[in-house]
Amino acid sequence: MTQQIGITIDQQKLNVPLPALLSLLAQEQAVPTAAGFSLPAEFGKPLQGGIYVGPIIEDGKVVHLIAANETLDPLDWDGANTAGSEYRDGLFDDWYLPTKAELLIALIYAQSAFEHGYHWSSTPYESYVWAVDFEYGVVGSRYRSTKFRVRPFRRFIA
Repeated sequence: MTQQIGITIDQQKLNVPLPALLSLLAQEQAVPTAAGFSLPAEFGKPLQGGIYVGPIIEDGKVVHLIAANETLDPLDWDGANTAGSEYRDGLFDDWYLPTKAELLIALIYAQSAFEHGYHWSSTPYESYVWAVDFEYGVVGSRYRSTKFRVRPFRRFIA
């Protein structure tokens, strides 16, 4: 006779044979998952008014990042901030200029979806601001008066 383990979730009871449960647990330990969540779309594919560029963890929550379908004309940093927050596409009005960390996530997972060249971040560094180059993967602090590309982002928590 095989021992059974009773599992109750939301008042529904499930009986699992102990050997099967132990086998599943052994597999989970052998092949750990990064965060135990699934992605809402493939990287670089359409999602919620833009393209999906990847997840980021903030305050223990998985936040999914969406980049606008288009790159805006090069602007100085003040213009980039304004353009990011005023951008409208589809049904969404919560676009903004992404942080350095968010642009790095996009560089890792969806570099090919971005035009080559520097893109402004919203992250200041002393009297400069961080910018990310989507051709060579360079991250550097630049003068605020320099004109770089702008790619608005939006986000949602799964």
